[in-house]
Amino acid sequence: MPRRPSSHHLLARAVLGVAVVAAMAALVVSRVQEAEEVPAALRPTTTSSSTTTTTAPASTTVPTTTTVPFDPWILRPPAPAGDAAGLAAQILAAETAIRDPATPPTA
Repeated sequence: MPRRPSSHHLLARAVLGVAVVAAMAALVVSRVQEAEEVPAALRPTTTSSSTTTTTAPASTTVPTTTTVPFDPWILRPPAPAGDAAGLAAQILAAETAIRDPATPPTA
């Protein structure tokens, strides 16, 4: 006949279960926060200009902002590589472009 687990074992299992659930919740929260961040290449560009009007001794500056939406339909895939070395070069170029903040979103 199997032995019943002691209360210490049950308590240890319960604590372990709570720790696992807490770790999973923290992981999910961190992944959601990462997913909400927009990569620099996908952020809309913002330009601002200011107009200064002087009347008497006071001056007024009014900034205006225009946002241009990014059009993903302008992106085209590269021509297919003919061999493994060409494919490796294409992958390396794509990964380098993704990691370079100076790369425009249409590269």
